[in-house]
Amino acid sequence: MSFMKSICFGITAAVPLLVAQSTSGTGTLAGSVTDTGGAPLAGVVVHYMSVATPPAPAPYGSVVPAKVVSGSVSSDTAGNFAVSGLPAGTYALCTNSPSAPYLDLCTWAPGVTVTVPAGGSVSRALALDRGVYLNVRVSDPSHLLPQTVDGPWTPRKLVVGVR
Repeated sequence: MSFMKSICFGITAAVPLLVAQSTSGTGTLAGSVTDTGGAPLAGVVVHYMSVATPPAPAPYGSVVPAKVVSGSVSSDTAGNFAVSGLPAGTYALCTNSPSAPYLDLCTWAPGVTVTVPAGGSVSRALALDRGVYLNVRVSDPSHLLPQTVDGPWTPRKLVVGVR
């Protein structure tokens, strides 16, 4: 076989392999949103954001920062949601229920994370507690009260739980 034919054969054999590799690095995140009693919740917005991984080393000592992937999807009438084409990795999930009094998972529960596998899918059930938010202004000029961060999307604030 001549040199040129072997190069063309190598390229045509490698192209399907490269396409398969580029699509196998993604997966699907799916799940359901219910209240704590198990009733499905429609219209809940599920926010997802990739959890930062250590930056990859690059040539000559430079650092390539990890790409942050984020977005949101709404649950359907049966409380189900799905996002396909996500790069494989770990994602933090938060919720927002604009039409009903349910508490955000990022604010009122331990962090919810899922790991999306390359070429596969992961399913996660999210159960929301009923509640309401009260906005109260507290003056603390000496900064004596502890402040918290209740999620990757919100600034520091004082949070007091009342049940």
